[in-house]
Amino acid sequence: MDSRRVKLNKGYKAYNRNTTPYRAIPRTTAWRLRKNVEDIRGTCLEDESMQGPLENVSSPVTDVSDNESNVESSLLSMSSSSQTSSEFSLSSTSESDCETTAKEDSTDEEDSTDEEDSTDEENADFNDWNAKLHDFTDTTVGEALYEILDLYMKHKLTKTALNEWLQFITKILPTPHYLPSNKFRFFHILTDCSGEFNAESHRYCCECFSYLGPYDSNAVERCDVCGSSEVFGRFIYIPVTDTIKYLLESEKIYQHLIQGSQVVGSVCDIVDGAMFPSSSSPFDVHLMWNTDGVPVFKSSNFQIWPILFTISNVPPGMRKETLSLAGLWCSPTKPNMNTFLSPFSKEMCSLHVDGLSWFHPELHKTVHSKVNANLVVVDAKARNEMQNLVACNGYYGCSFCEHPGERVETQKGHVIVYNYLQGGAPLRNGRKMLKQAKAAAEKESSVKGVQGPSCLALIPGLNLSSSFIPDYMHAVAEGVVRQFAFLWFDSKNCKQPYYIGLKSDEVSKKLMSIKPTNDVLRVPRSLSLLKYWKGSELRNWLLFYSSFCLANVLPVEFHEHWLLLVGAIFLLLQDKIPQEEITLAEILLKSFCSEVEELYGKRHMSYNVHQLLHLGDAVRNWGPLWATSCFMFEDKNGQLLSLIKGTQRVSEQIVSATRLI
Repeated sequence: MDSRRVKLNKGYKAYNRNTTPYRAIPRTTAWRLRKNVEDIRGTCLEDESMQGPLENVSSPVTDVSDNESNVESSLLSMSSSSQTSSEFSLSSTSESDCETTAKEDSTDEEDSTDEEDSTDEENADFNDWNAKLHDFTDTTVGEALYEILDLYMKHKLTKTALNEWLQFITKILPTPHYLPSNKFRFFHILTDCSGEFNAESHRYCCECFSYLGPYDSNAVERCDVCGSSEVFGRFIYIPVTDTIKYLLESEKIYQHLIQGSQVVGSVCDIVDGAMFPSSSSPFDVHLMWNTDGVPVFKSSNFQIWPILFTISNVPPGMRKETLSLAGLWCSPTKPNMNTFLSPFSKEMCSLHVDGLSWFHPELHKTVHSKVNANLVVVDAKARNEMQNLVACNGYYGCSFCEHPGERVETQKGHVIVYNYLQGGAPLRNGRKMLKQAKAAAEKESSVKGVQGPSCLALIPGLNLSSSFIPDYMHAVAEGVVRQFAFLWFDSKNCKQPYYIGLKSDEVSKKLMSIKPTNDVLRVPRSLSLLKYWKGSELRNWLLFYSSFCLANVLPVEFHEHWLLLVGAIFLLLQDKIPQEEITLAEILLKSFCSEVEELYGKRHMSYNVHQLLHLGDAVRNWGPLWATSCFMFEDKNGQLLSLIKGTQRVSEQIVSATRLI
């Protein structure tokens, strides 16, 4: 049959391909019926000029006008009677030419059915992932599919590009082969083989942001807190139990689990920290987790907040392999943390108390493991919201101590600064914060910065103060380093003694002349692009470039002051940190913070500068700064953004793609 013939029962391929490019059309419109009639008219005119009768036609076409009227009446009757049916029957009163049309459409339907059957038959061949892709290679089907998936994700290909690429490759491969020929078969096969992956939908009230529980289509749409029945939002939660069970059974992560410190007198990793819990079982799992807002589109405030976790008691090189998604909030507004983290908190409580059971593939028996989620790595804004504290730019805004903060007037208003206190402010502790949360709920006002209870208090072993750490990527690299770089080179500070903006070209020339080794992924960029520097570039500037580039450029007292920070962060980033060097780093950081007010003014005693005083305790409790940084989580957030191919149903796009990878 002619390829231009419209498929009446499918409602697509409406245009003549020789004259009009392909476009999808609606299934039930008068426009669709009109285009179908026009297409069939053109086809029947061509059929009339053909020599010899068509196959399966009882009599040749004798009257084109009769054919047109019969086809048109048949189409109208089909549209009104059975548009949703998969098989259509033309009117029995039609003449032989209409019978020809019906038979050819029936043939099209049979061809379509045969094509679907062949697709199912071909997909059945992919059940054996260890089978050879074809007879002339040792590459297996599974290896080929995941190599293609890796290229698709790595180079951010569109599905159209993937489809065309698969069609080209299948044409040049020897036959028979087992490579899917289009994107639909490709994703269908990977989805079937991706194992158990349950994504739950949870509801919240858009008026008061109260948590309403898992989505239930039969539930009464009414908020128990504010009584609203207007609009309800949803967020996605992916049970951690299924993910950890898969990692233990299929990925054999149990072979690499570490329980307790491996060294004495030094800190080398998370498991060496004083706060790392002791385990009674060699198969217990400890999690480090994170959540952060990621803007999706440049033209709107729409953002995603993923909950990411990794297993912390495995070697550092394996943590990126165990990095997984546990929840997803997609909205123009920030989440209420007590709402968003409620399912996670409840599951972590259950996993700590009851644990999970999984089958050990080597011992051939069921093993019981407990899960602890007592290490949280987030930036300052998210940390205060998770702890239910006032913002970090408010009074008592520090997550780690009860520093009251001080108001300082500026030209544009005022700021809250954290001046250096001799002896330091009293440290926070979990029990005291729980009492303050209870008092704040009764008074309906904050108590020492605590605004109310946090759902994270439900997680056993999680301390609302010491389980959180100041992340050095945000606090140091993107915080203090960026702050001082702008102080030195921003023309707004041209009257200050530390201003060296007139020598920025000289510093940039020095910087650009440096040829870093291969382990430094980003090469130096000019200071004119300072506002575009990434966190890793600011880290490299601090550790490798600044001491050299600022020598004989920055005044001596300011340069020597800066070297205090360089030395302290270098000590806290070592692979093996003796306790004495942690103490030395704390002394250097205290000297640095105490001199900021004298050299730069009280106005610049920011919260990021204040957080430097808590880095020593963070290293003692949870290991070197590199082991608990957000760099790994930020990379994962970038990968999640690359999964978004359109502006609609963002959460479904991410969850569907995450299931494959």
